[in-house]
Amino acid sequence: GEAFTPTRAACVMHVHMRVMEPTSARSCAVCGAAFPSRNALFRHLSEACAPGLRREKVPSQTVLLALGYVGSGFHGSSLLSDADEAQRPTVEGAVLAAARGAWPGVPCVLCAAARTEKGVHALETLFALNAKPVFGPLDLAALEARLAALAPAVVLLAPPVVVPKPYDDLGRAA
Repeated sequence: GEAFTPTRAACVMHVHMRVMEPTSARSCAVCGAAFPSRNALFRHLSEACAPGLRREKVPSQTVLLALGYVGSGFHGSSLLSDADEAQRPTVEGAVLAAARGAWPGVPCVLCAAARTEKGVHALETLFALNAKPVFGPLDLAALEARLAALAPAVVLLAPPVVVPKPYDDLGRAA
């Protein structure tokens, strides 16, 4: 018969399910082999049952955003927890939601150059949006469209730009 080739989603789900089980239940969902530790299971998956699923290191990219906002509808600029964000939206929460809508599944972290309190407006503030484009290049036009949809509460003052990385992954000057 044909050899079973696990998909990435199947292996991720398999690993997630195994992590949630007691320590004695670490076995490969593909071949059924048992392992004494998660490390041994992962090593087995990467070497035997799913060698094509090795994670390649994806460098992060920093996107610079120049935004102005009317703070009347926001509870400050600093991001709150997910539960609080639903009740009391913040500027960072709105910008992150726009980024996550433009780039589904892409991990994003936002850093603001300044912070404001509830109801305070900002004529211009810079945000650094750090993203790991795991599914291909970042679509800056999609982000720009999502941010434009936030107007008039949040206004994009200039197109988003990817900032060149001054250092390599080991912290050495490029």
